[in-house]
Amino acid sequence: MKLQEKMFQFIEDWKKSGLTKVEFIKNTGITIHKFNYWIDKYSLLKTRKNKYKLIDESQFQEINLPLFSENSVCKTIPKKLLELETLQGLKITIFEQCLV
Repeated sequence: MKLQEKMFQFIEDWKKSGLTKVEFIKNTGITIHKFNYWIDKYSLLKTRKNKYKLIDESQFQEINLPLFSENSVCKTIPKKLLELETLQGLKITIFEQCLV
């Protein structure tokens, strides 16, 4: 078990115990500063996981774009094939390939 996993389990045990931090770490050899460091790290990770909920890979969908040969030439403005917008407002646009 990695140190992070051990410390996070330790924090979860502390939360369930109802004890103060000082009472819980007494006789463990862990300083209050180190314990607070791991609590902050634990809280940050939990906040990120809640904010950006992990997505099950089965929710992804493959997108097939048309293939163009090297002889393909656009006679007009390239056609938009796909546009994606993230929750943060980032737009990704894919146009057909045009050789001039």
